[in-house]
Amino acid sequence: MSKSSNRIKDILFDCVNSMSENPWIHTDQINHFSRKRKIPFSDTILSTICMQRSSSKKEILNYYDFRADTPTHSALIQQRNKLKPSAFEDLFYRFTNAVTPDLKYNVKVPGTITVFYSKNTPTEH
Repeated sequence: MSKSSNRIKDILFDCVNSMSENPWIHTDQINHFSRKRKIPFSDTILSTICMQRSSSKKEILNYYDFRADTPTHSALIQQRNKLKPSAFEDLFYRFTNAVTPDLKYNVKVPGTITVFYSKNTPTEH
């Protein structure tokens, strides 16, 4: 079944928002992301996965649409450093399970993904 790009985007936002309900699970300290800041947990995750090949300063300006109240590059780095790498792994599994619930993914080595179809036929990518 084909899903529209807007629906895929909504699924990603839903996954990030559900993770934002308990951000301390994805940090080393329980008080990280507990106060209201310019870069909340959801924006930290989304801005990181939306980055392309430009400098971090340019990427954060693009993410915040060049608004006057755009957080500083330093603030983004500080917020991003609070995240455990497992936050992105959790997002990957949540998102792929929401988009393709009949497939199971196993990340063995960075850069390779084993996809298990419902017929248990693994395919490496």
